[in-house]
Amino acid sequence: MWISRLDPPWKHRVKVLMRVVEGMRYLQEEWPEVGYDLKSSSILLAEDREPLISRFRIEDQSSCNKKAYKFGVLLLEMVTNRSPRKEFERGEAGFVEWVRMHFPKNVCSLIDEKKKRTEHTLDQATRSIELGLMCTDMSRGMQPRLDQIFEKLTAIYNSILAWHLQTGRGCKEKEQLDTDISNQNEAYPCKILANISYAFEFLMRVMNLHIND
Repeated sequence: MWISRLDPPWKHRVKVLMRVVEGMRYLQEEWPEVGYDLKSSSILLAEDREPLISRFRIEDQSSCNKKAYKFGVLLLEMVTNRSPRKEFERGEAGFVEWVRMHFPKNVCSLIDEKKKRTEHTLDQATRSIELGLMCTDMSRGMQPRLDQIFEKLTAIYNSILAWHLQTGRGCKEKEQLDTDISNQNEAYPCKILANISYAFEFLMRVMNLHIND
C-alpha cells in the first residue's frame, strides 16, 4: 500500500481524499455507468502525487449510499494505515467494527502508528474518523452526499493549513492550495477522463483478442 511506502503527511492524505471525492462526483455526473473498485490499492499516484482512480468497469448504476460507504472505508484506511482485506477476518465489515469499537475513547490506537500523537494530530484524526464512520453507517440512511463529504474534507484541510501557518510552516502550502482549488474543476476531471479512456482502450483490446481467437 502506497500509504505505508510513502508515509504521506496528514495534509497530503486529506488532499488525496479531496481529489478522490472530486473524481467520484465527476464520474457520478458524467459517467454514471462507470463503476470502480474504491480502495487504497486502486488509488494510484501520478508523478505530481495527484491521485488517479483505477480499476474501472461497466456496471449498472450503484447507489450513492454504496459509494459513500466505500469512500468511508478508504478514508479510515488512510487514517489508520490498516488493510481491511488482509488484517481483518471479516474484511471491510470487521475493519469498520474495529474502528467503531475504539472510537472515540481510544482514538490514539486508531491513528497510523508512524504519526506522532500531538494534540493537532488527534484533532484531525478524530474529525476524519468521525466522517469515515458517518459514511459507513448505512443503518439509518443518513450518509452524507459527496458534496457534503467534500465540504467536510475541505474544512479539515483548511484547519491543517491554518495550523501550519500558525507554526510558520504553511505560506507556500496556502498558495498552492489556492492554485489547486482554482484549477481542480478543470484539471482533475481531465485526469479522470484520460484514465477512463485508457481503461476503455485496454478493455477493447482484450475484447478484440478474444473475438479474434
